[in-house]
Amino acid sequence: MDPESKSKWWRAGLLTVVGLGLAAAAPLAAQQLKPRATLRGHTGNVYCVAFSPDSKTLASSSSDRTVKLWDVWTGAGRATLRGHGEYVYAVAFSPDGKVLASAGLGQTILVWDAQTGKEIATGKRHGSAVSGLAFSPDGKMLATGGRDGTVRLWGARSGQERALLRGH
Repeated sequence: MDPESKSKWWRAGLLTVVGLGLAAAAPLAAQQLKPRATLRGHTGNVYCVAFSPDSKTLASSSSDRTVKLWDVWTGAGRATLRGHGEYVYAVAFSPDGKVLASAGLGQTILVWDAQTGKEIATGKRHGSAVSGLAFSPDGKMLATGGRDGTVRLWGARSGQERALLRGH
């Protein structure tokens, strides 16, 4: 199967990542699913994985303080992104797939060019360890969730904090 057909196959929901509601998301019985590949390269725990919007790249974050980019179809490592001084708990691709954001124990949000793996921006500090992040559907905002019980909204391009949400 060519990569474009495989990409359509993934987007059609014919395969799901374990833990995302297997019975509802995949037409295959759970016992029929077998790993397509095991991606090895991190030297610590893997905390988060995220597919690029075109399903061709997978990003993973780890306690080894790196983010790795993988070719989904070959399993080959594309890049190792270094810049975090502490565990990296979260990764997210922008909706257009051109940008990847990462954050973790060190509280700083790093923004990367998803094609080249080059760091393009260092965001402000969240105020506590960042346990999750997500881009808005239009790609203009980035939300971070921290261990301090807050969610912060940031301008994705400016890096400026737009809102602090409390209540968790």
